[in-house]
Amino acid sequence: MAVDPLIDYDWTFSDFVQRIKLLYPQGFRLLSLSMYGNPTQPLISAVWDKRAGPPWKWYLGYAPADFARVNATNVASGFYPTLVSAAGSGADMRISGVFEQLPADQATELTFDQDLGAFGAEVADRAFRGWRIRTGTIHDASGAAPRVTAIWEKNTGNVAWNAFAGLDHDEHQRYFEAEWSGWARLAWVTGSTEGKLLAIYRDDQIGPIGQGFVARHGLTRDGVLSEQKAWLGKGFHAVCFQGYGDGVDRRYAAIFVNNEKPVARTARTTGAPGVKEIDDAVFKAMKESSIRGAALAIASGTRLVLARGYTWAEPDYPDVQPSTVFRLASGSKLLAAIGLHQLIAEGHVSGSDTLPDVLPLKTPAGGMPTHAAYVNCTVDHLLEYDNLLQPRYEGRGTEIASAFQTTLPVTSAQIASFMMTQPALASYDKLNDFAYFLASEVVKKYRHAGSLATAIASRLLKPLSIARIRTSRSLLAAQAPDEARYHSRDLRLAKSVMSPGRPLVPREYGDEHLETMEGSGGLSAAAVDLVRVLAAMSATPYTPLGRPTVDRLLDKASASMPGTNRPGGHGFDDLDRVGQQPSRYRGYKGGLLQTSQSGLVVHSQDISYVIVWNGLHTKANLTPDSGEGSEWYPFFNAVINAARTHLANHADLFPSFGMPSLPRTQANWRWCRHCQGLFFAGDSRGVCPMGGPHERTGSGDYHVMLGEAFAQVESQWRRCGTCQGLIAPAHNKGACPAGGTHDTTGSEDYGILRNSPYDEHQGDWRRCAKCQGLFHAEHGLGRCPAGGSHDKAGSANYRLAYV
Repeated sequence: MAVDPLIDYDWTFSDFVQRIKLLYPQGFRLLSLSMYGNPTQPLISAVWDKRAGPPWKWYLGYAPADFARVNATNVASGFYPTLVSAAGSGADMRISGVFEQLPADQATELTFDQDLGAFGAEVADRAFRGWRIRTGTIHDASGAAPRVTAIWEKNTGNVAWNAFAGLDHDEHQRYFEAEWSGWARLAWVTGSTEGKLLAIYRDDQIGPIGQGFVARHGLTRDGVLSEQKAWLGKGFHAVCFQGYGDGVDRRYAAIFVNNEKPVARTARTTGAPGVKEIDDAVFKAMKESSIRGAALAIASGTRLVLARGYTWAEPDYPDVQPSTVFRLASGSKLLAAIGLHQLIAEGHVSGSDTLPDVLPLKTPAGGMPTHAAYVNCTVDHLLEYDNLLQPRYEGRGTEIASAFQTTLPVTSAQIASFMMTQPALASYDKLNDFAYFLASEVVKKYRHAGSLATAIASRLLKPLSIARIRTSRSLLAAQAPDEARYHSRDLRLAKSVMSPGRPLVPREYGDEHLETMEGSGGLSAAAVDLVRVLAAMSATPYTPLGRPTVDRLLDKASASMPGTNRPGGHGFDDLDRVGQQPSRYRGYKGGLLQTSQSGLVVHSQDISYVIVWNGLHTKANLTPDSGEGSEWYPFFNAVINAARTHLANHADLFPSFGMPSLPRTQANWRWCRHCQGLFFAGDSRGVCPMGGPHERTGSGDYHVMLGEAFAQVESQWRRCGTCQGLIAPAHNKGACPAGGTHDTTGSEDYGILRNSPYDEHQGDWRRCAKCQGLFHAEHGLGRCPAGGSHDKAGSANYRLAYV
């Protein structure tokens, strides 16, 4: 590799011909060629290096038609264009280039003299078809619009790239800063006679991330010499050196690198020991679509059985952890749906309530919305398919700011008001983003919270000990240290909607206001935390989410829409009952932003999982994989099958991520019809205060929680080994019907629902203040072994589930 290549400045055409004749026989090759200025008397600059390579040919100063014939002749003989430079416009245009002998599978293609619109379309088409731009030239003349001639090569490495043409100096600097902030590098830059620039970006690296290259533009000749000297002294050398402009306006652009070979990505995993079949399946998907990071969490029933972080990236790229937080995109909808169903289960709202009742809105002009999609929309219908509200609200910040005569960013209230002026749809067969936005607004209103993440904290996050579900942050500078990096497959830039000045930003780093999109796509989560939600949905008969919440959501989600076979939505793309069993179901949800995807599968009493990616599944082109027929969505069968084989009986990993195990239950607890107490019938019938054993006739089979508790659960209840009753925490001294005090030696730790906010299971179970046992007060106070009736004074209202 060259460490001090030759750089030629402002050679005349005839002198440069002699230069080639001198250096070519010595084994030098052209790394960069630039022809600029007056096309009839052009100047040429170049970068040379003495290195091995295939045979090559050079052609200087040709008219376009002649160069086209040269190109055709060379391609026919196996020589393909690798460098091109042009000056002038129309009949005065002149073009120079280099051709190299290449294998057919490395063949390049040349596009001639395209206007900026045609070139932009070419960029999009080539990206879609799996090509990328290799080098190019932008050329014009006074009074003529710039045009582009470019060389294209197969994108065999599936590298993300983009090219921007027609930029002035200030625009180019803004584009560079935005691309560099998103970890892309400038791979080529050149300019025209009128000072318009063409820039090519790639997201592979040639050294430490963001540090393997140095780019300069707008340099004078003295500036070039100074920069060259400075960077050669630091081990960098030029690979691109381009002159542009004419006369006193002549300037130069250059790229110096410390290495020309892209850094090879390496595959790394973090987390608990993995399963080879699962790791192989995830890495296969990552490599096919050039995705750098993913996380996978698998639950078997209520246990976390695998948590892995996957990195396929440069060696200095941050390793993804199982606890790394990723944007969920539409995976957020399930959390919004749960939050809304919890409100319904608590009686704050009804599913049949209409929006004007629960979320009265006005238009920006202060009027009342009148279209039927709002007036007749119920709370339940917000979460269902075929909602006819206008769904697209995410990219309309500038319209909304204009409607309110305010500046960016806009607020959630302004979005809701503005969207009331938008016409309803005639039909819609997807989950409606704006409807889920409104669902989150309902949850925020009734929880008195400023964000959905805060609104679901008390009933969803805290009961599950979840600490890594939060509002997504739009701006790169606002990302938390544990958040994944996000990468665009097309390196597209956009104007920010997060500030009035609207600076250029990389995709999904300010071009969408994620903080206002929580309910439809603006939440972030660690895979292990989101799969905790799925595990809790599978927990029966007790769940920290509230059994009425989960059962109602599942009933609605698995019900077909009237007159269709379309499932009901309610946070899922699809959900079905497994057989006729009310507690068995299987469903999935996917999410897609322009730089991230997510997928979740919930399967009660079987394998559930969450997988998140920090890139898009596009494989060889830039069309995002919607999931239909793909290997990973809706069901990642390679993962599911391997998990069933290897992980079904694995120990619970939730405690290693700061979340206690979800409680197990013990069956065969019974109600005694004589004393009204609860007793365990698995060992014996115990002793009843009425004399003899307990009487279980007419009792259901009660299930009592074992192990770790959650919010609304009182733990550390114990079983008396003598009377088999359930004894309140820290009260071994209560009166036992067998005589003396209770003996809880060797008892497991039991938990009972205490003051649940939901109307769930059987209530009116009380702690007796005298004997400290649990009894059912619905049919009276029963008999206490301490004498007389039980005393429920000061007792909470406990709830027990039975079958």
